[in-house]
Amino acid sequence: MNTFIRHKMTLYVQCSERTCCRRPCNFACGLFWRIFIRETLAAAFTLVVLLHEEQITDTHGETRKSPGARTATLITYSTLAHIGGYIAGALLGRLAEAICDRCRLLRASKIQSPETERHLG
Repeated sequence: MNTFIRHKMTLYVQCSERTCCRRPCNFACGLFWRIFIRETLAAAFTLVVLLHEEQITDTHGETRKSPGARTATLITYSTLAHIGGYIAGALLGRLAEAICDRCRLLRASKIQSPETERHLG
């Protein structure tokens, strides 16, 4: 097995008392924020469509359509809003995960820097 792959695997799955879901805490933190942001934005975009349901169905001749057609319009808008929110949430969530990972790398580099070793040793 390639040493890079073996090293990469040990970063993401390890067992110790300081892990969450068998992942190091900073990775679990990033994973949590990525999922939380993604799902929250998807739900929020859908909620906006549902809260503005009357304004959507009362404009542009929608009032003359049958109730089934108005319902189909609302379902289409809420589906598009959910997909748009999911995509926006995925991008922002990945950014939050990268920030958590960057903090982990900065913290690790400070601990292993020559200055730290000189002060400790």
